[in-house]
Amino acid sequence: MIKRLFRDPFAPATDTGPQPSFEPELDPDLKAEHPVQKAAVDHYRALSAGREMPLWRDFSPKTAPPEILPHLLLLDVTPADPLQYRWRLMGTHVYETLKRDTTGKTFAELYEGQGLERMKVAPRWVLEHRRPLRTNSCGSFNRAGFIPSENLFLPFAGEDGSIIRILLVTVFQPPEEI
Repeated sequence: MIKRLFRDPFAPATDTGPQPSFEPELDPDLKAEHPVQKAAVDHYRALSAGREMPLWRDFSPKTAPPEILPHLLLLDVTPADPLQYRWRLMGTHVYETLKRDTTGKTFAELYEGQGLERMKVAPRWVLEHRRPLRTNSCGSFNRAGFIPSENLFLPFAGEDGSIIRILLVTVFQPPEEI
């Protein structure tokens, strides 16, 4: 189970309770808790085959563990100035939780202000360190409330070695477990 990291920011403030925070908790050691996350880490390491990271052509949904497929998000990295991130694909688990489809939209089209900056934290880390990252985070999704999630950011390179896509594997904590 994903631990609850955040309280509802709309709940009454207390002097003793934690203040709301939506900053992702970064885990570069990939200490995955959920079985879907563990399967994704194992598959990514197998695709890497001793290399820094796999090439995008190494990934195929036909050979990926089937349990991870509904949890996938695919992020295109466009090396423009400024750097752009565009959602390319959204799995059914993610769509059913968010109740919206962000496929084809850039971060700049979907998010603004502090929300935009928070969304960029993990992809920036992955690009800077050129390695996968696990995060715990929380966000407000389509008036569904504040939903904790465990996320993997798995970089894939193009033929030239630059990171062209980041495959996310996201597991949302069901509301009854919060």
